[in-house]
Formats: sequence, C-alpha cells, structure tokens
Amino acid sequence: LPAGTEVGPFRLLRLLGRGGMGVVYAAEQAQPARTVALKMARAGLSSRSALRRFENESAILARLHHPSIAQVYAAGQAELRGRTVAWFAMEL
Repeated sequence: LPAGTEVGPFRLLRLLGRGGMGVVYAAEQAQPARTVALKMARAGLSSRSALRRFENESAILARLHHPSIAQVYAAGQAELRGRTVAWFAMEL
C-alpha cells in the first residue's frame, strides 16, 4: 500500500518488511501521537483459521513483557480496497 493510506486510526509511512503472515509498515498514530509498527494480515490470508492465527499472534504478544519483544498497543480490523484486513499496532 502507498504511503499516506489510512488504516483505522493510522496513516502508513513506509514499508518495513513482509513475512508469511503479514506485511509490516511504519505508521503514524494521531492520538496519542507516536510512530508505530503496523502489521497487517496478507491479502491471501482470508480463511477463518488463518485470520484466527493472525489474531492469536497479537493476543499472545500483548501478554508478553520483555525488553526484546515489541509491546502491542492495539488491534483491530479495517476496510481496505473492498476487503476486511486484520491489523495490530506495536512499538517500533
């Protein structure tokens, strides 16, 4: 997705990387004002079980507290290009 795209309460800044489950962007959050890493489920992850695994990842990460693990700030879904996309925001 191009820089400037709105995903829920975030505005994409740049692509950081791609993996098997998702795509990670640097994104800007207006309230509170901060830059986050925004992970979004890949376009091909539309099955129920794949989305459940993606959502479980954010839930597990949110419960972990360690200096080497990024803290999860928020999770949700957004409408993008006619489809619902799961996302979660974490510290960059």
